[in-house]
Amino acid sequence: MYRSWAYLNHSDRRFKAQSAMEYLMTYGWAILIIAIVMVALFALGVFNSANFTPRATAGACQVVRNVEGINLEGQCGNEIPQFVLVPGPSGKVLISSTKLSNSYSFSFWFQEQTLSSTNYPTIFSTALGGCVFDSSNTMWCKFPGRSIGIFKPALNTWYNVIGVDDGSLCSVYINGVLTGGAWSCSGGSTISNWTIGPQAAAPTIAIANVQMYNTSLQANDIKSQYMAGIGGVPISPLNVVGWWPLNGDANDYSGSGNNGKASGVSYTSAWTSGYTQP
Repeated sequence: MYRSWAYLNHSDRRFKAQSAMEYLMTYGWAILIIAIVMVALFALGVFNSANFTPRATAGACQVVRNVEGINLEGQCGNEIPQFVLVPGPSGKVLISSTKLSNSYSFSFWFQEQTLSSTNYPTIFSTALGGCVFDSSNTMWCKFPGRSIGIFKPALNTWYNVIGVDDGSLCSVYINGVLTGGAWSCSGGSTISNWTIGPQAAAPTIAIANVQMYNTSLQANDIKSQYMAGIGGVPISPLNVVGWWPLNGDANDYSGSGNNGKASGVSYTSAWTSGYTQP
């Protein structure tokens, strides 16, 4: 029977459409399952480049102070840490004392994993101050004579916080950027019995690479410190007076020997989710 080209072309299109539907029906579930698996792997951080970055072991790099001077020794290539600190509900690292000049700075990395309805500190000294969270999840950084609300962190995201007191003005930098401006404050002194960790019932938080300096870091130093990442070594070995990487222990690797006393804490190697090298 004679059939027009239009009819044959229409039949061909119907056949192709039917074949496409049969293909989707046959392989659609497999494609969907693969997509779900890929999303799950992405959420677990399998594709996070930090998972493939070389990791430094505890004590791989430290500040050495001797008659010849002050320098860094060991594997000091700014590799990411193998572990980070996770304080328990009342966990903390107690630091007995740290002598500071009138100008000082501190730096640390943290990740907040759950929210809290009560105040809790991240690093804190009743004499000098530090950084705490309030019940609205706002981070406050406190210095002698003044405290200021800085920002509200996103959950499961790593941040670098650097606080600076130059003896007259105080400022805080989040990920290398000045946040909240500068304000008047009154300089440093000896910090006695200060802590790393919440000290009381609090949400899950991870903390890493706490550093204390006997000088006020400048903006370019702060940017460089942040850009070095969570495994960054002290930007000024000459002035660092405390360095607690928290990479599996609470030891002080600044050469000052002021090791922390940890209680109720753990260290985890599964910390890279939410972290991207600057």
